[in-house]
Amino acid sequence: MKFYIPFILLVTISQLCFGQQLLTVSQVYDFEIGDEFHYKNGSHANTPVTRNADRIKIVDKFYSNNNDSLTYIRFHNKYHTTINASNNLDYHFMDFTDTLVLTNLQDPIFLTATVIDTNFSYDTLTYNGTQDYCGVLINETEKWTPQPQLDPLQYIHKVGEGLGLVLNDASMIDGGNDYGSFKVLYYYKKGNTECGIEDKTAVSIAEQTSAKTIIYPSVTENRINIKSSLPFNNIKIVSLNGKEVLNFKKKEETIAIGSLPNGVYFVLLLNNNTKVYAQKIIKQ
Repeated sequence: MKFYIPFILLVTISQLCFGQQLLTVSQVYDFEIGDEFHYKNGSHANTPVTRNADRIKIVDKFYSNNNDSLTYIRFHNKYHTTINASNNLDYHFMDFTDTLVLTNLQDPIFLTATVIDTNFSYDTLTYNGTQDYCGVLINETEKWTPQPQLDPLQYIHKVGEGLGLVLNDASMIDGGNDYGSFKVLYYYKKGNTECGIEDKTAVSIAEQTSAKTIIYPSVTENRINIKSSLPFNNIKIVSLNGKEVLNFKKKEETIAIGSLPNGVYFVLLLNNNTKVYAQKIIKQ
């Protein structure tokens, strides 16, 4: 089933309802392997039209031994554009894998009370975003911060049930000009449900996620092997709680992990401190 998201950065909230459900961390980040989320990034300023996007696919998911944290491995296919001498757009692509570790899974995603402190005014709103994301429950928080002799900065942050982030927006209007930046979800696919318009710029995310890297065996006692066409010059092994336990500061095809206690770990491949791949292994 496929729906469409009207691409409006700051939508008018026609069904504002206080006292509705405040989503928990686990409800907001309720992903399954294969889910896809496409984001646009940009600026409100009156600059030449360019395009920036991040297409994300969930490639692995697991809970900690005590079920008190949840980890996702995400594949990113990103691109941005620049304007060349002929006034045309040049596309620049990159892809990498990262991890998202979530704790306090049953906590509300936002505070339920209005809070005023010396830096921000907070107004937490909850409403049904039926016109935005195909009927998914959306939680929103807005923040205003004053600026001397200028209009206040406004921050809008929205999350959706099972969608994660759907909007980050920071804006300020000064002298009739709108300044700021945004990141907005404009397409998602969960199971058989699609909402929005898929970004098929250049190669698709499904093709991008085809195997470029193999780390094996995934269950091992002593060693793992790494075969990859991706550039990398650093290998890190981290535990489920994100603690680094081994660090190999050069490219290796075989590494020894026999000294580690039994458990679940991540193998991270980095190139010049940028993570390009991550995979779960089990040491036994």
